[in-house]
Amino acid sequence: GESVVSFPRYERSDSSSRYNLVTPRVKNREDRMLPVGFDLGSDEEGMLAVKADEMPSLRVRGRDVAKVGTVLHGKATEVDDDSTGAAEGVPPSADVPSDVSINGVFFPLLSILLRRWHADIADKYDTNASAAGSGDCRQVKKVLILVSGVGSPRNWTHSITGNSTQACAELQEIFIKVMYPNVTVVRIHSDTNIFRYDENIAFVKEDLMPCVNAYRDAHARDLPYPDEVQPVQLTPREFDPDWKQSFSVSLSFADGSPARTHAIQTSLRQTYRPTYYHFWQLKTLWHDSKLSDEDIEVHPFEEMETVPAMDVAKISDQEVQLVIDEMRAFRNFFLETMDEHPNDIKSFWLRKTKKPVLAVLLVSDARNGGKPKLYRGSNMEVSMPTGSL
Repeated sequence: GESVVSFPRYERSDSSSRYNLVTPRVKNREDRMLPVGFDLGSDEEGMLAVKADEMPSLRVRGRDVAKVGTVLHGKATEVDDDSTGAAEGVPPSADVPSDVSINGVFFPLLSILLRRWHADIADKYDTNASAAGSGDCRQVKKVLILVSGVGSPRNWTHSITGNSTQACAELQEIFIKVMYPNVTVVRIHSDTNIFRYDENIAFVKEDLMPCVNAYRDAHARDLPYPDEVQPVQLTPREFDPDWKQSFSVSLSFADGSPARTHAIQTSLRQTYRPTYYHFWQLKTLWHDSKLSDEDIEVHPFEEMETVPAMDVAKISDQEVQLVIDEMRAFRNFFLETMDEHPNDIKSFWLRKTKKPVLAVLLVSDARNGGKPKLYRGSNMEVSMPTGSL
């Protein structure tokens, strides 16, 4: 019987480097509110009460310390600007309020992410989905993979699973199913150390990628997805080589473990070329009790991908070598042509910027047994307002 809790959305002003939060120009108040979590209601059985021995592990905002007493983190505390509210030098109190309990659970980053993700899906596939609330894109299969894990603590007295995010992923799944029932949620948990690179590589190869590939294969063969009920007999179907036209992968991340984030990025890079959803501001709700859609940045793969220059003498791919040789020949021919007088390329087609851009395209000619064919191209500046062709 939990009720959904919503917080107002704000915009960020670019008038200063602090990107301060400002009230958005939205007339309808309902459009400003964003569901962010659950109100757990009354705790008649006392299951949500914070016990005295749990208080040292409780993290409290500075301005909220006075509400929960002065015994926190095993030492005296006072109200200050620190996010933990911990401070030295204040006489500790012997009493801990008996009414301290957990009465809500919030997922601010997930809430912002889901809203933006649905809006991008609706825009990319031209659906009628609503970007807010539980907008439905029934013709688009949407799968959200929640990756959780555990890291070995530095203190040997602490539980190995004490910082596990598995329970958090379970709560997130409940929130997603309530707000976006049309989204399929898949939880993948690893019990290995998320801070070790080699263990993350093993996790990606053995657990994450088989899951992603299974959905890709089902889509490319037009078969039921792994979460769907499959008929007893399946007719073998060919693998659609154009599956990328209607199948896309996105990766969301904030700070987390660099080893895990990079291992996932590397595994998806070659085949799926994912879109990246990056949270650059993580604790807006914690500090300001507000939400902002602009705390998340969305970058296509082409913007995020950086490939270092390669020595052409070390190229082993024959088709790449063909493009290199053709570009060299094209460049020499173009320079010889530009040196000729008179020359309409110099006097007209490049008269504005005088910046030639050369390109070589290699295509496989199916009508000629797949033999590669090369095409040359260059920019032509008809006018500055219309730009280059």
